[in-house]
Amino acid sequence: MVSLWFGGRPAAQTSIRDFSSFEFSDYETGTDEIEGQPTIALQTIALQRTAGDLARHGGFGRNSNMGPPMAKMAYPEFHKALLDQNLYPSSSRRIKFEETRYSYLFKSGTQFYKIRKNSPIYSSLAVKEVFALEALRLSQRWAPENDQAVVPICKTGDSYVFSGDGEVIEYALRMTQLAGNHWASDLHRAGKLTPNTLGRLARYLATQHETYAAGDKTQDAGRPEHLRELFEEVSYQVKKYVGQTVSQPMFDMIIRPVEKFIDDSRKLFLRRQRRDRIVDGHGAFLPEHIFIMSKEVLAVSPLDGQQKYRILDAANDLAVFINEMELMGAAENAELFLKRYISATHDRELPKILPIYRTFQAMRSGLAFSEWSVTSSESNKKITEFSAKAHECFNLAVKCARDIPRSV
Repeated sequence: MVSLWFGGRPAAQTSIRDFSSFEFSDYETGTDEIEGQPTIALQTIALQRTAGDLARHGGFGRNSNMGPPMAKMAYPEFHKALLDQNLYPSSSRRIKFEETRYSYLFKSGTQFYKIRKNSPIYSSLAVKEVFALEALRLSQRWAPENDQAVVPICKTGDSYVFSGDGEVIEYALRMTQLAGNHWASDLHRAGKLTPNTLGRLARYLATQHETYAAGDKTQDAGRPEHLRELFEEVSYQVKKYVGQTVSQPMFDMIIRPVEKFIDDSRKLFLRRQRRDRIVDGHGAFLPEHIFIMSKEVLAVSPLDGQQKYRILDAANDLAVFINEMELMGAAENAELFLKRYISATHDRELPKILPIYRTFQAMRSGLAFSEWSVTSSESNKKITEFSAKAHECFNLAVKCARDIPRSV
């Protein structure tokens, strides 16, 4: 069990009263990150072909927490010091450094350390500590077999160490570096995502949802008004790209069925709330976040920012996974996964509500790619690819909106 504590109060402008109220996001502060959505590739990694290969929240998790390449900035003062192999007792190789849009990664071969960059959100040490501890709490829930800890980076004179004497200048999340080629996205490409594997994954997610049903703590999360607010936030941002990555007719075809379903399906929403279908979910349950080896299933990079994008109907996690599988050309596997999940949970009403959550997640992915197409410092070719991916996601949103039931 992880005890959360505050090493100091965040800056006054954050207005933090307690940990549960600490729900900032780059989405709201204008830094173009969408929580739990693609945060795109490391500067050293080529653009992949699906949203999920780029999808990554700026929180702590697997090493591909990616964001559009930005203008080169000076590395922090500890950068060179942390490349010293002697700081990593278990390392037998040169330390590998990678940079994402929101984090620095130091890989020793057996472990990696992830350190958040400074930003309007993570502007103080106290704030970084809070997010690191929350990330640890969630990561230990979804990947308990993975050795994880929040460790301070300490400075004494010109020397830097992990968890030593001296002034604490940063916090890092330390995690076991998991073996490659065992992520669900890799297994799919290798043709190894078998029905048995999908069944294990479905049961894993079902168990997580059953164990962490939100209950009375988040009564509003399952109400139609809450989902309407989330849609309104995203659609407001998407409107900026009408005529660029999404057409006005496409936008209308997405929004109209959504509004009608929310207006007409109040009983369904409340019934699912009573049946504990509102869960403290993963929030970014993408194939590239799911590690499967033998009978072991782990999910990394749970959404550690705003709870409102994580504590939702169980359909939200399935929507993220199924959308990405479809974009990867694995619609049949996605359908099989859904059937196995329904069998494990006996959630016979899930197909009624899943299309609206799929529409929501597809819109968020389209919005993320749209943002990158105008903020990236990449080549014109890459920017064109971002725009094309945005359009692909909005097409998926239209498809999912058409599947929204007209009556329930």
